[in-house]
Amino acid sequence: MESHERRQGHDTAAETFRRLCAERGIAHDPRLFWYHCVDLGEGLVTPGSFDYRQLIQHYALPADMGGMRVLDIGSASGFFAFTMERLGADVTSIELPSIMGWDRFPGESRQAIIDKIKTQLKFHAPADYAAALADASPAELHHWLLDGPFRFCHRVIGSRVKRRYTTIYDTPELLAEGGPFDLVMLGDILLHLIDPLHALAAAARVCSGTLVISQDLSEDGPPRMVFTGGASTEEDPGAWWSPNLAWFQLMLPRLGFEPPEVKGDFVGHVNPGGEPFHKTVLHARKRG
Repeated sequence: MESHERRQGHDTAAETFRRLCAERGIAHDPRLFWYHCVDLGEGLVTPGSFDYRQLIQHYALPADMGGMRVLDIGSASGFFAFTMERLGADVTSIELPSIMGWDRFPGESRQAIIDKIKTQLKFHAPADYAAALADASPAELHHWLLDGPFRFCHRVIGSRVKRRYTTIYDTPELLAEGGPFDLVMLGDILLHLIDPLHALAAAARVCSGTLVISQDLSEDGPPRMVFTGGASTEEDPGAWWSPNLAWFQLMLPRLGFEPPEVKGDFVGHVNPGGEPFHKTVLHARKRG
């Protein structure tokens, strides 16, 4: 699909979403940013940047997740959390307590990260939307980008997904709420972290079953992580590390897991611009 056709399709989806909300009396804030396309039922779908509805099979989730305790780390709009809930899981979703908690390069100011997030919006939203958020405060950004969209979907669906606010580094604190989780989802999280090994270890501590990791991997070869943050702040997109498969094959056993299996590998496109993205999905089982 050509870029302009994809953009037109996204604009149509956004207009349909607004129209259906109005017809059904569903109040929503037009400033909410839709990271995911989330099916809210009866034809109502959020006009998200990432549409995984036809790609979910690549994640190899159990068809029946009844009785499973699941942790979705960095849920954004909540597609994976709500999908796993529909499959029967008892889901806990975690997200940053503040946009100011976004990881940043050592010495980089929090304001620089905020500015970077605003700049990146041009790849994920119409130009007028990105411009409208130019003067947004950190609290407004947190609501419009992270918490508000999830809360909207949660309300419309009538979801029971539990929402917790913490960083991935602090997820072991959740053990006090019922013990470890049968499945822990890490979707496009590690690349946005300065210390992905520390983060992976924290997620491993709360997982008693399967760790699901989804992201673009660097080229095969010896175990390594490629730095993707550029040579200067101006070149830094807020995504720093791209491990390869061999890195995960080395690190996950050291964290108490079997070597990971590749369960899925696919290419999708970001709305509305159509930029391609590549994802590899890994599953690693806890030993014992």
